[in-house]
Amino acid sequence: MKSWKEKNREYFDFFDKIVCICGENEKSRWKSCKITFDNLGIADRVERFSDFATEEQKMQYNMDGCTYSHYQVIKNAQKYNCKNVLIFESDVHFINYEFHLLEKSIKKLMTLDWKLFYLGGNPTRIFHVESENLIKASAKLAHAYVVNGKYFSEILNKIEKTNRIVDQVYRRCGYGIGNYSYISYPLFVIQQDSGHERAISRRMGKKWSQCIKPMMDDYIKNVKEANE
Repeated sequence: MKSWKEKNREYFDFFDKIVCICGENEKSRWKSCKITFDNLGIADRVERFSDFATEEQKMQYNMDGCTYSHYQVIKNAQKYNCKNVLIFESDVHFINYEFHLLEKSIKKLMTLDWKLFYLGGNPTRIFHVESENLIKASAKLAHAYVVNGKYFSEILNKIEKTNRIVDQVYRRCGYGIGNYSYISYPLFVIQQDSGHERAISRRMGKKWSQCIKPMMDDYIKNVKEANE
């Protein structure tokens, strides 16, 4: 019989490449990340991106440091012809381990045309409920999300052509990314480190409980009634 870790690892097989953005000076964060990834059984699959931008690079690329890191991770995944890349930020915190539900999200996602897929995110525009485990919505908070390899070039190009921070590019439908974004249901990951990030996560949780959950409850109710 497979162990809990072994089973979890299989749920992450969909992700062609997994990267965690964590600077060399973030020693306590990386220690916490390694514990998390080891508990999930994927520690050997997670690559650390620690090449944070210098001031010269920020000027050269016209990007803030966080955006530069996300940009370089995607660019590297493109270089190696990855089908997709799962990107974590170092303040990632899992609140849900029911990965069989994540698997259902992914199975539905694979039938759709998608650009970004969030394991955790703060929805800014909710389009509709796609299935019991998937919501079509633009989102901010790029701390745990997947980029579809089919759209690496397009997303890199969009980031290059604006000086907005990365999750602003992702969430604004005018860039043509947010309207092809999906979020797993239930929520799997939040940010949890500084007081500011915890406050953001609390607001996000409130939105999920007051807005998204009622939508999902209605969807499930309607599906059941249609099948009766």
